[in-house]
Amino acid sequence: MEEITRDAHFSTAPMIGQFYLQGARLLSRSQYEQLDCQYANTPSLDDGFSASGEHYILVHLLNEFGYHPHSREEAFEITEKLLTEGWQQ
Repeated sequence: MEEITRDAHFSTAPMIGQFYLQGARLLSRSQYEQLDCQYANTPSLDDGFSASGEHYILVHLLNEFGYHPHSREEAFEITEKLLTEGWQQ
């Protein structure tokens, strides 16, 4: 997976995996629940060659939360890491 580099403004942002992510932080409980529900509804990458509408919804949620994946694979990786981290109290 290719590393996403940011300009100096984002160089101090926390990393998730090998990616610097704008606004990397724990999600609120509401955001966590939305992302978890959408992740459960989104077919795995092995289930089809082209993106489904569910993949686009997943990417849209990540964008709303300040994460900007450049591929479906990256969207899944970011989502899995965010869900593993949990939410802020």
